[in-house]
Amino acid sequence: MKHILKLGYNRYLHLDSYNENHETRGGNFFVNALVTLIMAVTIGAVIGVDVTQFNQPIQQQNNAKPQ
Repeated sequence: MKHILKLGYNRYLHLDSYNENHETRGGNFFVNALVTLIMAVTIGAVIGVDVTQFNQPIQQQNNAKPQ
């Protein structure tokens, strides 16, 4: 697309611009995976869960008094 900009009296600038898209499916997948990973780690940190450690048993405290 050609644009002609007037800079002043009898002064013009001719610009040519073209729409270029260099995005690929692999690039989009990588960006989405990275954003999802960062989001999961951030949400896990907010609620106090380590999402990088899988299958750890949950330790519960027993507050009952022995008899």
